[in-house]
Amino acid sequence: MDGFQEEHGLIYLDSAATSFCDPLVVQAMDDVYAQKLGNPRASHKSGVKALSLILEAEDVLKKHLNEEYVIWTSGATEANNIAILCPTCTGKLVTCTTEHKSVLLPCQHAPQDNLVCIGVDENGLINMKELEKHIKDKPRLVSIMFVNNETGTRQPVAEIGKLCKKHGVLFHVDATSAFGKLPIDMKAMNIDMLTIAGHKIYGPQGVGALLLSKKALQIIQKKPLMYGGVPQHGIRPGTTPTVLCVGFGKAVQLAYERMQADYEHVCKVRDTLWKNLKKMFPGVHKNGIDDWPYILNVAIPKKENVDLHTLFSQYYLFSGGSACSTGKPSHVLSSMKVDIDNYDCFRFSFGRYTTLKDVSLDPLRT
Repeated sequence: MDGFQEEHGLIYLDSAATSFCDPLVVQAMDDVYAQKLGNPRASHKSGVKALSLILEAEDVLKKHLNEEYVIWTSGATEANNIAILCPTCTGKLVTCTTEHKSVLLPCQHAPQDNLVCIGVDENGLINMKELEKHIKDKPRLVSIMFVNNETGTRQPVAEIGKLCKKHGVLFHVDATSAFGKLPIDMKAMNIDMLTIAGHKIYGPQGVGALLLSKKALQIIQKKPLMYGGVPQHGIRPGTTPTVLCVGFGKAVQLAYERMQADYEHVCKVRDTLWKNLKKMFPGVHKNGIDDWPYILNVAIPKKENVDLHTLFSQYYLFSGGSACSTGKPSHVLSSMKVDIDNYDCFRFSFGRYTTLKDVSLDPLRT
């Protein structure tokens, strides 16, 4: 995305919070706007055309995720809320302490016999022995994030899915940070519900989706969160946004076409930044496992009379943690027992448009 630094005077290293819309995605959406289509639920030709475009976008999601049912949402937060709050049966809910707030807070408000938040080790990996113990108790739902949005730590989703299937437990995965960056096969991984979002993969903001297995669909249909019509399998009423769905579908198509190239590029960017950080701050260390190049979460020793956050923010756009928790201590890093009293922590995240020059740290050296 040429021109961002020139226009804003800052270098963008916050792709995990949101990515810039790909020009081909913008063009695809502009083409839909130009057609002046009607409501996709209308029975006339303009409405039928709009619906056909939405279904084409759904087919793209189904193809790459290997599941049958798509519920379009306003984003990942809504998708997570539907997955967690809709199942009507009561029972134990099992999740992880490092989940996104759009999972943890709905879990606290959902009907339940009890809520179990399983802890993580210093790398952010869930305690599998404890998780397996609770899965054997047959909770009504297990919800575990695929890739952590703050540290990039990947949970063993396929292994967890296998355990859930063995014990007949519904399994929800927030794949917002993973989707479009690695292959995901819901059936092979035994995932019943999967959350994704458009703006994390160079698509538009304001659109996401919840992919459902037939089992999950039938459970959620019993008591949806909202009422007002029959669209989207009776789960989410309202007018489905044709333009946003088309944009999301195009972004998914491009993400899979460019997946390997993007991965290789981001690896170079992440490695370059890490090398430069080590030169400038000898005591720096990484938070989390170093196996996800799209996110680099680091801890830098605090220096007397030096405000590192202010120094970095003069030249870079980045996050201390999740963009949804700005200004608050990170519950993810706290769960990992990171020493936030003696270290400043930064989340730098990269994407298709991050350049090696962006991570040179030249502004800090001047």
